[in-house]
Amino acid sequence: MSGKIRRGLANLLMAGVLLTCPSAIISEALARDAGKPSARSLPDAMFGSWGRDLEACTDSESSGRLHVTPKALEFHGARLAISRIQEIGSGWWRAHGSLREEGTHRSRKTSVEVRLQAQDRLAVRTGPGPDEAFQRCRPQQLQG
Repeated sequence: MSGKIRRGLANLLMAGVLLTCPSAIISEALARDAGKPSARSLPDAMFGSWGRDLEACTDSESSGRLHVTPKALEFHGARLAISRIQEIGSGWWRAHGSLREEGTHRSRKTSVEVRLQAQDRLAVRTGPGPDEAFQRCRPQQLQG
């Protein structure tokens, strides 16, 4: 549920209107909001396996592979456990969370920015410097 709808329902509740408001009106408002990307998750079109090149898709040990789920960005040797998502404009999304690198017992707070450039292209910003380009891995390419 979007913040706008939540605030609207809270205002109605404080005004006493929501107590007599039929549930159909609330259901309709929730259904209208359902098609919008949730602030709790990246857009569904970003989910899946991505590789910097074809080799990254076919080699499970490649350092150029990225797997995107609703809860994490999983790079080779590092995993960002997502705690918050922020839409930052021009198609870019910022995933905030705890990054744990392979071989370490500590995690650190950081953020990664992602943008779907096309159905099969994803841009990733992990810090200053150029964006990293990834291509969607097809299921038949994936190994491991």
